[in-house]
Amino acid sequence: MLKNYFTVSIRNLLRNRVYSLINILGLAMGIALCILAYLHVYHEWTYDTFHKNADRIYRVYKIQEQVRGQRSISAFVRAPLAPALEHRFADIEHCVRLTKKKAQVNYGDKAFHEEVFFVDTGFFDVFTFPLLQGQSESVFMHKNSIVLSERMARKYFGDEYPLYEKLSVKLWEVHEFIVTGIAKNPPENSSIQFDFLLPYQSMPLFGTNIDSWNIYMSTMLYVQLPSAIGVASLEARFPGLVEEVIHKSASRFPFQLKLQPITDIHLNPNISGLESVSDPIYAYILSGIALGVLLIACINFMNLSIAISFTRAKEIGMRKVVGASRLQLVQQFWCEAFLLTLISCVLGAVLAVSFLPTFNRLMYKRLSIDYYTHDITIVVLFGLIFCVSFIAGGYPAAFLSGFRPVESLKNTLNIEWRNYFRQGFVLFQFILSTFFIISTILMYSQIGFLKSKNLGFDAEQIVVFRIDNLESADRVRMLDIFKNELPKHPAILGVSGASFIFNDPFIGRAFYSLKNGDRKRIEIHRLGVDSDFFRMLDIDLDSGRGFRQGIAPDGIVINNAWRETFKWDEPMENYVRYRFEDLRYPTLKDPRVIGVVEDFHSLSLHHAIKPKIFYQTSSPRYLYVKIRSDNISTALSLIKDKWNEFDAGLPFEYMFLDKHVERQYREEERWGQVVAYASCFAIVIACLGALGLTMLAMARRTKEIGIRKILGASVLHIISLVSRDFLRLVFIGNVIAWPIVYYVIDRWLQDFSYRIDPNIGHFLFGGGLVVLIVFLTVGCLAVKVAKNDPVKAIRYE
Repeated sequence: MLKNYFTVSIRNLLRNRVYSLINILGLAMGIALCILAYLHVYHEWTYDTFHKNADRIYRVYKIQEQVRGQRSISAFVRAPLAPALEHRFADIEHCVRLTKKKAQVNYGDKAFHEEVFFVDTGFFDVFTFPLLQGQSESVFMHKNSIVLSERMARKYFGDEYPLYEKLSVKLWEVHEFIVTGIAKNPPENSSIQFDFLLPYQSMPLFGTNIDSWNIYMSTMLYVQLPSAIGVASLEARFPGLVEEVIHKSASRFPFQLKLQPITDIHLNPNISGLESVSDPIYAYILSGIALGVLLIACINFMNLSIAISFTRAKEIGMRKVVGASRLQLVQQFWCEAFLLTLISCVLGAVLAVSFLPTFNRLMYKRLSIDYYTHDITIVVLFGLIFCVSFIAGGYPAAFLSGFRPVESLKNTLNIEWRNYFRQGFVLFQFILSTFFIISTILMYSQIGFLKSKNLGFDAEQIVVFRIDNLESADRVRMLDIFKNELPKHPAILGVSGASFIFNDPFIGRAFYSLKNGDRKRIEIHRLGVDSDFFRMLDIDLDSGRGFRQGIAPDGIVINNAWRETFKWDEPMENYVRYRFEDLRYPTLKDPRVIGVVEDFHSLSLHHAIKPKIFYQTSSPRYLYVKIRSDNISTALSLIKDKWNEFDAGLPFEYMFLDKHVERQYREEERWGQVVAYASCFAIVIACLGALGLTMLAMARRTKEIGIRKILGASVLHIISLVSRDFLRLVFIGNVIAWPIVYYVIDRWLQDFSYRIDPNIGHFLFGGGLVVLIVFLTVGCLAVKVAKNDPVKAIRYE
């Protein structure tokens, strides 16, 4: 029986090649998108599960109570907490600290800015990062040891044998380290991404007291427990230790210590830390988009199956007359659906492979598809085949098997396509398509607004160099040399310096407390700039004056946001009467305000402009050089020559400020492209569905159209007759989709302090685009039918 089902199924697929091809293409596109979405979601949800003891590794984090009921959640802890935990709690097997620093690494004539991790000696006992060379028990035996990732070994040593070679690492001081191990590159789904590992006991070499409770560093602390069962009891014993910590560190605010499973870190952006995190909502969004497109394809399958049902009415009636039961007919149609879905899945798997490079570029990942050895992928594929077969084949099977034999054989079936069920299918397609298209338009409008908005400064042709690894005296000398000598060349328009780089939310960030006892904490930005900074970046002065070159600092400059926040009507008559917390800058104690600058955006437009104070510095962390746009290569060559003459051992690395600013919105651009691709998929598949329903309408109304033509109906009248039902559904779909789009996009726009306001133009344009595409799809077929010979149409049976 099964063999007969498949034989009949193959015969019917070949007999209706065009319809079968439309179905296969639609389902294949939906299945391909589902495969790619699955790869992304699986990758996100399996972060850190590769560790051998992943179920027993936890990150320590703190919940700190602040003023007025506010609280912060952070995974940054003080370095002495690790030995305190090990000493106090015997049921902790291992404590491992990770502190990340930006350093300059040199080997021979190679020098690069790198991120290095200082870790405890038990790092490889807790985390499963295989060593390609070296022994995990001894790689951190000496404080001048260093472990490199595989990619860094190739970068610095090429094909040479790297073990026992010497690298110099420069933070504030320079020290040599001996390579004692080469680790395999961390998997992409690891929240800990490292290239250089140094032993924690080497930090004092760089002047850091790792035993002090009063020194704050970006330190993460991981613990490994004997089992996951004891987590609650261990957390219950933390308060006693916390009391000691508060006493030793003189902390002003109480806090709690908690444990977070390592496998929960990546999808929990609410706890700030060093590790890469992602909001799980993005995984849900991508899954929803993929399933929505697949559902549109399934609806197409149903509609096209019904569209060709007229040609099989007599076959169904004859089968019932000779004794076929309804169950057997259902099995037959399900077998056809399964075969078509199987073909679609094979094609979808091939399309997924071909789309994968584009998908990886969109998602900034290096995903791969393994259909042969990855068991879960195989299970997902078979699950897709059976689910799609059941969903897409279920309704047509029930519908077609319900034909009455007498009506089927007499060809008097009364199939009214405008029943609510099938109209609901088509309406759902148009709602989803309209949602995707208008969302794409609004997202790109917001991105365009972000890129075109006046940021309050000129970032064009500004080249930025990082020099914070130099000693303060060297930075002063370098700025002086560059300012005095580079502008002599026509290709160089100016040189300045600053303590910050744009789009770094932590540089210069501080909190003010009012001196009048109101413990309200206000976030401000404290930024050091050179005397030419405002002029070179075209930041306008609102009142007063800026800093003067060659004159000792005699005050500070504030921005308008400061004046508005603290309600200063006449800022030039005021002094800054507040104090910094946890900062020690003697020159900033009650300084005189000498000027006010217009507000500018030092961060992305997700953030409102914060109150800023600017102090004059001659020892900047970053050099800003403005060059001529028509002579970039010459300007960079001049700067490089002067850089090498300075002989500071710094790598010649730079960035263009305008490109750096644009990268702030890379995430928004990525998801805008994802929704745009989904819109293309959805509208193409939905048009195939409209094409299928047009075929159904043509089949049902062939004689009617022929009679209308004989009575004088024009081609335009026939197009209107065929198209109006679809256009009515498109209009209803717009009415339903518009408020949904508005709600979703408005929620998305709330993440921006500066945003567009969705207006009727966006919705009319998107909705009109859907109407136009559907009308062209249906209209082209209607024109073809309208030009057919009416005599043949009247003879149609």
